[in-house]
Amino acid sequence: MLPPGGIFAIAVVYHATKDDTAYEALTLHISRADGSLSHDTTITFRAAVFGQREHAQAFPTAIEDGPTYTCEERDTFVIVQHSGCDTLCISSLTLSGTGFTLTRGDSIRCLPPGQRDTIGLQTGLDTTGHPSINADTLSILSNAVSTIAPIPLSRGIAYPVPWALRLSAAGSATAGTQVTYKVLQRGQLPADVIALEFTLSYEDDLLGFASADEPSVVPIGASRDAARILHQQFRIAPVGSDSILATLHFLPYVAPDTETAIVLDSISLTSSLGRPSDCIASTSEATSAFTLLPKCGNPILRYAMGRTLTLDGIVPNPTNGHTTLRYSLGTGQAILARLTIEDALGRTVAVLSATLVPGSGHEILLTVASLPAGMYLLRLTVPGFERTTCFIRE
Repeated sequence: MLPPGGIFAIAVVYHATKDDTAYEALTLHISRADGSLSHDTTITFRAAVFGQREHAQAFPTAIEDGPTYTCEERDTFVIVQHSGCDTLCISSLTLSGTGFTLTRGDSIRCLPPGQRDTIGLQTGLDTTGHPSINADTLSILSNAVSTIAPIPLSRGIAYPVPWALRLSAAGSATAGTQVTYKVLQRGQLPADVIALEFTLSYEDDLLGFASADEPSVVPIGASRDAARILHQQFRIAPVGSDSILATLHFLPYVAPDTETAIVLDSISLTSSLGRPSDCIASTSEATSAFTLLPKCGNPILRYAMGRTLTLDGIVPNPTNGHTTLRYSLGTGQAILARLTIEDALGRTVAVLSATLVPGSGHEILLTVASLPAGMYLLRLTVPGFERTTCFIRE
């Protein structure tokens, strides 16, 4: 019932569909309270529906992710977002080139409104023809009203730098006369290389490492195999830009063999960026050789053959860190000697040098506090002669 001048409001709610245009009619029956007036009226509603259906967006619209080293596998991704009202289904993903691969395959995936999905990609470098870049295109097919444009993908290829190590030419010398070899680099290493390690292998009955000119060159370990070949490891840090990286001095000894190959291998580069060696440069072994020259009347050779060197024991033995080696030398001339300490497995754990003076009752102080407990062999070598003794580290 409406009083004179009264207003009656009717709320109409429309539920949208996918139709472009919708119609609806509202019929009203109007009458007076005394029934003197009565009629019907119809109000027609027309609604135009602008629905946002399946709508897809891809981020980013292009990928250029910097250089990839040939030994690397790198991941990237594309995010697909559904910004429509209905369920969006991606029916296929395809790549047109060879520079990338899909990490999740091309299976069908559906997204409810407002959701995102990640398309994973991994580099699959194609180095055929030594290109500087790999390019690809990702195409996404879906039921979206708006089509996603093909996404260009590109990634540069970084190849190892042209670089190599080599040894100086073969050398020769008489016993007791120092011989020098140089480690040379050809090419230039990148700035992120902060250290270089390598191994020199040679017959240490014939040659013994004495010293290096460069303070950056440090021997870091050695081991001897069943063929009595010593594998001496070196570390260079920092690595310079000069062609000569290391100047190594060796002392020749009289031995059953008069020749030995010198092999440089097991090259390892340390990068501040964490890159592995094969990403930085291609490495290969280098070789040289040494020949012992005969020298009649060599006084050191005469001392060795005269067996004038004797070891008088290690005191105390066992030792807890400090001990002395007693020796006697029946010559009239001092001799440079090498002392090698080997563990029970035959591995070289320490190499020392000492000058032996003529006479008896002489001592060489040995500090072995850094060695673990166990039995050790001490090998004292002079050109053409060798003596061994054992001691126990408590």
